[in-house]
Amino acid sequence: MFSYAVRYRRRTQRVTASSSLYSFAIFTSYSRIAFRNLSANKGFSIINIVCLSIGMSVGLLALAAFIDMTEVDAFQQNSGNVYRITTKVDDAAENREYASTSAPLAGCGT
Repeated sequence: MFSYAVRYRRRTQRVTASSSLYSFAIFTSYSRIAFRNLSANKGFSIINIVCLSIGMSVGLLALAAFIDMTEVDAFQQNSGNVYRITTKVDDAAENREYASTSAPLAGCGT
């Protein structure tokens, strides 16, 4: 007891080509349309492409800097107990801070 529409749809199903053939045809069609639009609006397209590339590069550099800052000494077994010792030098002209200390201080933590 099927409805007429279901029976009609089953009888009229066509044999179609593979989906990869259609996806290639769609890709070529979209690439032609994109090329035509880019060539028609050259100035606008150049501005968009340049700004997109600059934005992506700045975003990726910011992400790389963030990952580098957050994963410092993460490879250590007790990374929660790693501290940074700095040396502060007070001259008459300026105050400087270095991230290095003398060698005997290295053995004090053990």
